Amino acid sequence: MGPLDKDVVRGDALSATRDGFALAIHSHWYRALPLTSLAVVDLTLDGDRVEPAELTVEANGKTFAFAELEELYDEWWFTTDAATLRIPRSGAAAGGRHRVELDLGLSIPYLIVGDKAGGGSPLLASSHTDKTVVCN
Repeated sequence: MGPLDKDVVRGDALSATRDGFALAIHSHWYRALPLTSLAVVDLTLDGDRVEPAELTVEANGKTFAFAELEELYDEWWFTTDAATLRIPRSGAAAGGRHRVELDLGLSIPYLIVGDKAGGGSPLLASSHTDKTVVCN
């Protein structure tokens, strides 16, 4: 666990929307990254796994399907900005307590690991969050 992991999902991160939940997440990396770096989002809400294909991601005032992120080299996720995961689920209400489990994997494009002869691959910086938050 790194020093920024505790801030990936903050206490006020979960909000009720008309079609489910919005979860504001923060990067656990120390530098801005292109949105394509958001490689792994393994999210469980109240014990119910949310498939990445169900999620939309909001960043920089724009909305993207999770699958679109792999091509977003020109959209940046800054360390001080939250990206918002939109989760289509029933049961969203202000004041409700919900358990959020999130494995987040950031592909770091400028740190290549592995066999040089094989070309290597970007470092995958992982973070794990498991906390109960109150829905706003």
